[in-house]
Amino acid sequence: MSTDRIRRAPAPRRTTAPGALLRGAARGLAAVLLLATAAAPALAQQDEDDRTAAERIADSLRESPVHVDPFFEPALPEDRQRELAAEIEETGLPFYVVLVPVVQGDDWDGSTETMLEVVRDRMGMAENEPMVAVTNSDGGVRHLRGFEWPWTPESEGEAAVRAVNLDRSSYNASLYSRLSRIVELTDAGEGRAEYDRVHEELTEGMPEQTEEGDGAAGDGGTGGVSLTAVALVVAPLLAVTAGVVVLVARARRGQRYQVPATVFEVARTAGEDELRRRARQELVEFGERLSDHDVPLPGAEEAAAEPSRPGRRGRRTLRVLRPSADPGQALHQALDAYAAAGTVLDGARDVPDLVGVVALVAEGTAALDGTSAPAPGVEPGRLCFFQPLHGPAGPRVRWRQVGRTTALKVPACGHCADAVRAHRPPEVLTVRRDGRDVPYFDEPAERSVWAASGYGAFGGGSLTERVRRGDFTRTRGR
Repeated sequence: MSTDRIRRAPAPRRTTAPGALLRGAARGLAAVLLLATAAAPALAQQDEDDRTAAERIADSLRESPVHVDPFFEPALPEDRQRELAAEIEETGLPFYVVLVPVVQGDDWDGSTETMLEVVRDRMGMAENEPMVAVTNSDGGVRHLRGFEWPWTPESEGEAAVRAVNLDRSSYNASLYSRLSRIVELTDAGEGRAEYDRVHEELTEGMPEQTEEGDGAAGDGGTGGVSLTAVALVVAPLLAVTAGVVVLVARARRGQRYQVPATVFEVARTAGEDELRRRARQELVEFGERLSDHDVPLPGAEEAAAEPSRPGRRGRRTLRVLRPSADPGQALHQALDAYAAAGTVLDGARDVPDLVGVVALVAEGTAALDGTSAPAPGVEPGRLCFFQPLHGPAGPRVRWRQVGRTTALKVPACGHCADAVRAHRPPEVLTVRRDGRDVPYFDEPAERSVWAASGYGAFGGGSLTERVRRGDFTRTRGR
């Protein structure tokens, strides 16, 4: 295993006073992201003593296994840094925590992996010299990334990071608590077991993937990067007539991902229990995407063979976010959507709540991918207002509900838009009230965040923002 114990030479400790904590965690993290975006290019410049940023980080890691840029100190104050460093040194593992803001366009091209490779080189490490490193993502420290040299499918450190990221109970924990948990799992050799446990817990009751689906993806020439199955494509007519349950495979690591149309078809015709399993599965897959949202580029093997790029794990990467998007902000929005979807899934009482999970995952996916509008008037990540399980909406249509004098412009799928234009009632998502089914949007707004927002179709802020500010939980007891 690559995390064999090594003896770390004792070194003097830095004893500067602890930095002040920001008062609000959310405000603090938002400020960190803004400051990181503005300041990251300067980090790659040479210091006044002619050391590069990589050399300064390498020198710091020779003294302590924890290096935290001042921008991230509010999230991990120096007293916590010392505690974490002591825990790491007690394990004897070549384990490092490196929190440094990066941005596309800097000397590391916004890649923490590239930064680590340069730092390893400055530390004089051989290409396969053991090392486990935990860094921030390009969106900040709410989501962590793990790297391990030499990398194998059994790498415990990287798996420990993914386990903590996926575990929703850890999402709102302090940065110190999450890092400490990662160290604990890696030291015990239980990173992969914990990841499997969390994944199994979240996917309990879901249908297992078939052997055929597991082998469909192939190795893709990614030098050991684990690729998951490709979703089975089955025509909706076949799914209805033959009763085929279409399995939705995990998105291959970093692949641009959209919720397959078959998911909406199966969920729409399924009962509440099946819809709950589907919603949970979508949330799990989205969480796994957040763990590593890079995509492989052609020529990965050739790039890995270049001697000037030591330590690459057999791939080059390209951010899935379009160049005009702010990667930090996009990932921040995706993480918020993931947390909001988890909140709704935990508190879901009926079908409209479970549909809310699907809508939040769609909103988060659009944010993560930086999806631009496929056509004029189309809103990325927005589902059909009338029946969200119809899938992505097209342009808004003018619609007036029977008995009302006011018309609204709402996003609708092609089927529902055609029905509205033909003055036919579209198929709508219903909720049970007083023994009968009524359209979900007929619920009083104070009783349903979905009715108040039309699953994000109207109102102030995104659906994610509404859930995160407590609109969902406030309506639960009404």
